[in-house]
Amino acid sequence: MMRKFTSNRIDPISPGGFSLLEVIIAIALLSVIMSLLYNAFFQISDSTKKVARSLEAGQELRLLMKIVLDDLQAVQYLESLVVHNHPDNPEYFHTGLFSRQIEGPNNEPASFVQFHAAIPTRFFPEAIKQQKDPELHELEYYLEIEPLTQKWQFIRREDFYVDSDITEGGVEQVLSESIVKFDLEYLEQNILKSDSLELQEVWVREWDSQEGSCSNASGSTPCLPLAIRLTMSILGENDNIVTDTLQVNLPIALQK
Repeated sequence: MMRKFTSNRIDPISPGGFSLLEVIIAIALLSVIMSLLYNAFFQISDSTKKVARSLEAGQELRLLMKIVLDDLQAVQYLESLVVHNHPDNPEYFHTGLFSRQIEGPNNEPASFVQFHAAIPTRFFPEAIKQQKDPELHELEYYLEIEPLTQKWQFIRREDFYVDSDITEGGVEQVLSESIVKFDLEYLEQNILKSDSLELQEVWVREWDSQEGSCSNASGSTPCLPLAIRLTMSILGENDNIVTDTLQVNLPIALQK
């Protein structure tokens, strides 16, 4: 009987493994591919982080603008506070809306606004624990540079009680150290163009409720603007600036 034998010898013509040169080439190619994927991943990740930071800055900006406009929409011209100059009574009560431009960041103009507002206090609830909130306050918004840090601060001042001086008293609160633009515009009137039937809006950047004489009656010099337009900019990371503009119409002012 003949026995069959099988051989385990490797045929040199058909090798079953990789040579050293092939392994080196494969590793080099893999390194190049991994490097490309690594760079692409971190570029996408960095872009995602930048977008996220921009969204965060935008959300902070929107929140601050909503706070300002909510207060301004509650502005009041208090007729009962107006005391005209008289030899027997020289005291003059300021009421309504007072806004002027001051020097802000980057030597650009910035708004400084003071006004009376019929709105409950939101930032200082401890102030109403002892007694009822009058819901009629003196408010103020402005940008000011902090002497020690040399950083611009966006400040809100609130006085819980109305007195003869709208410019003093109350509590100041720093809302942000990232605001680089605070610009308010006021719609003074709509005038009819002479050459057409279209209305033209007249916007101003300063307002004085008691400059000369004013009245909330229709057809008179208004004590309060018809609308307010707010433009603000916030500085995010990597000096990225986010800017937004919002406009609100003012309801007919209540004279109290």
